[in-house]
Amino acid sequence: MATITRTTQSKGIFKVKLVGLEGRTQQFEDKLYNLSKTSLDKNSDWFEPLLNEYKKYDEWSLLVDDDNIVAFATIQSHNFPENHRRLLTRTYYDPHIRNQYMGYPPHVTPAMIIVEHQLLLTKGKIRFISMEWPWKKYLLRNVANKINKLNGTNFKLRDRLYKTVPNSNKPNIWQNIISEKSIGLESITRSEWYDRFPNAKRMSNRTN
Repeated sequence: MATITRTTQSKGIFKVKLVGLEGRTQQFEDKLYNLSKTSLDKNSDWFEPLLNEYKKYDEWSLLVDDDNIVAFATIQSHNFPENHRRLLTRTYYDPHIRNQYMGYPPHVTPAMIIVEHQLLLTKGKIRFISMEWPWKKYLLRNVANKINKLNGTNFKLRDRLYKTVPNSNKPNIWQNIISEKSIGLESITRSEWYDRFPNAKRMSNRTN
């Protein structure tokens, strides 16, 4: 993978390197371990399990700044039907990186840099991106619009919520999805979700 240089109007040139796991397995494991012990991220509960499970995933993309891993995401095919690939799975940004990219054009954000590479790796597959909690559908639709504008794709927000973990029925495994075509996952309507999980809002990190 090549070094990617992005130019911004406010901070000049910010240089990040997009790499895979090759030669960085120990560094990535150390990163996950440190995050499992110190992170205040709302999704911090998955860092420790990921230490034992990260090799199940298809392809990890790491963003490195000054040889430090500052963001990552992966492609997932396990637990999904044949030829289905979930992009931007297990996405994480270091807090200072998240803040640094605030207000930047979409093409310089870590997620957009990573997904561009993931799209190249998954040509011909049924690709989708998911986000938990029904009320975040508009946020995910904005992600689709950015990806489409930058890559000439046709991701659309789907009307239903889709089951993303086959052996679970927790409220947050039924997720919003954007995809280029219909996908072969079990689904329910948004109304059905609210009927099934009337107290689920209390379990989320929703603040409004």
